Amino acid sequence: MYVRVQTPAGIIEKGMEKGIDLRIGLDLVRLARKNEYDVALIFSQDTDLAEAVGEIKELRRELNRWILVESAFPSVGVQKGVPGTQWRPFDKTLYERCLDPADHRPPRQQP
Repeated sequence: MYVRVQTPAGIIEKGMEKGIDLRIGLDLVRLARKNEYDVALIFSQDTDLAEAVGEIKELRRELNRWILVESAFPSVGVQKGVPGTQWRPFDKTLYERCLDPADHRPPRQQP
């Protein structure tokens, strides 16, 4: 789904993400429950993921397991990660090296 946004350079179409934070949260909890990881590194500052992190902490106690959840984010602008995680800021060089040049959005439908 795309939305048209007016910018100083003109109108651009911007892709909208729906339910991504929910999907990430569900995957974090499901995979922790299945013992698929010990350390999760989330590249996000989305506070909506705090509930999933809380669930993982409960699982950690229930299962008597060591599970670490960290959130990584650019070291410019807002300096905080997902609540309940260890925060890992990273610099612009690392961010740029991680960018995927491919456009993974679905093809635009012509009007």
